Amino acid sequence: MTLIRLDRTDGAAVLTLDRPPVNAMNLALLGDLAAVAAEVAADPPPRGLVVTGANGVFSAGADIKEAPGYDADHAMVPHGTSVIVHTPAVCRFTAPSAPERHLQAAAALGADISGASPDEAGEVLAGRVLHFMREMEQPMGISEFGYTEADVPRLVDGTLVQARLLKLSPIETGPEELADLFRNSLNL
Repeated sequence: MTLIRLDRTDGAAVLTLDRPPVNAMNLALLGDLAAVAAEVAADPPPRGLVVTGANGVFSAGADIKEAPGYDADHAMVPHGTSVIVHTPAVCRFTAPSAPERHLQAAAALGADISGASPDEAGEVLAGRVLHFMREMEQPMGISEFGYTEADVPRLVDGTLVQARLLKLSPIETGPEELADLFRNSLNL
């Protein structure tokens, strides 16, 4: 069991996914998981089971590159990655709606917000997100997936049909704002 660690401590079992860099699930990890699950089922911990991930990440989900029958002619972008590459731009965009909350979020992520003004809230939070993106070796912009300025109109069109996402925005978000967000996400 090389991709799963099982530790028993204080009446609990801690199962740790350990497949760097993001603990993506593949057949080997699933096999190890089944073996550990059988071991835990045979000797259940009295206080419970905790499932966690190594490397500062729980799991990126399925490793699509190892999925049977995967033969797409384009890269597949994991959902979490597709979200995080836009997060710095979104932080900057939404900060004017609630700068105090953006500063609180930055502080919760470990940023020093002493002396930060409400006008700096978006940049402070975006900076902290970028810090973690670098630490976790995440792509630094959608250009790393092959997107260019020429793709922005198509990306905007694809987002506009997802009305539920736009309704949650604290700031009015239309085609121009989306285009700016995508442009600001090309290279972080």
